[in-house]
Amino acid sequence: MGRIVFFFQEALRALKRNGAPSLAAIVTTVVTVVLLGMLIPIFQTAQGKSEEVRNQLSVQYALYPDATKAEIAGTKRKLEGIPHVAEVKFVGKGEALKTLESELDDKRIVEELKYNPLPNSFEVKPDDAANLPAIQQAIYPSGAKGQPISSIINN
Repeated sequence: MGRIVFFFQEALRALKRNGAPSLAAIVTTVVTVVLLGMLIPIFQTAQGKSEEVRNQLSVQYALYPDATKAEIAGTKRKLEGIPHVAEVKFVGKGEALKTLESELDDKRIVEELKYNPLPNSFEVKPDDAANLPAIQQAIYPSGAKGQPISSIINN
């Protein structure tokens, strides 16, 4: 027990002699620990959210209204054959309208529509968000203003 008291007495004596440097070291250590304790969870949360958003990225391609079921099925097969495409989903006009209604705060906008103006479309999800430009290039080989790989895809 005597040794513990001795160590505390020596620590207090050292603090009195070298107060400013000791205080600076203590403050620096406390600030560093507090910042690390706060920043590490913040960075982990931000990275998790970023990954979540990357996994939700997709591109929708509108279709011409006169497309037949056979043309739609053929185009879906073509889109699924593109490298780095993880999933191709057909989104009908009714489903698109329901999605729009669920995302709008003011539901009256959808209720006041006399007809459904939304087109049928394909939702194309990449295997990785970094591959979206390659998928876009495969769907529009001659550029965004050129002809797509299928005649039913609306520019």
